[in-house]
Amino acid sequence: MVSFGLAPAVIVYQWGLVRLAEYGWLWAKLGWLAAFVYAVAGALRLARFNTRTRPTDRRFFEGLPSPSAAGLMMSMVWLGTKLGWDGVPTLALAFLVSISAGCLMVSAFPFYSFREVHARGRISFTYVFVIPLTFVLIAMDPPTVLFAIGVIYALSGPALWLWRRQHPRSESVSQREEQQES
Repeated sequence: MVSFGLAPAVIVYQWGLVRLAEYGWLWAKLGWLAAFVYAVAGALRLARFNTRTRPTDRRFFEGLPSPSAAGLMMSMVWLGTKLGWDGVPTLALAFLVSISAGCLMVSAFPFYSFREVHARGRISFTYVFVIPLTFVLIAMDPPTVLFAIGVIYALSGPALWLWRRQHPRSESVSQREEQQES
């Protein structure tokens, strides 16, 4: 809870959200509220799994995983510090990312879990190519690439949910295939 919930909320608050107070008492309260929403969402996300009784699809997490949300928040701070972000756009971004990450953690959006990727057996050429490429890109510019990866993963849940709503047949086919494997 502290590492992925409270610490990112406090760091983002101290990095940017606290400066919202310069624009008036209402903005100061909104900055505090954004950090609070993120921290509480982290706690609620952890509590969700202590009360869950129904089995879920192991290929997906329900809601944005808290380590991913924390990575998104910290990569934003790292990138903003590196680029010297300042002013209202930075404060708005910190506010939006904090609120969005908190809401995505407690959402019901499906996020790919990567649990079906196994190192044993045959490894597809795609993994052999993509994994080293990812490490090279991260090594080139860590804050930018990590923030981009965090944003893409955070948006993947709502995108997958929207895809499933617009293509319900493909979901029922994948459920049948999964039941046949069991």
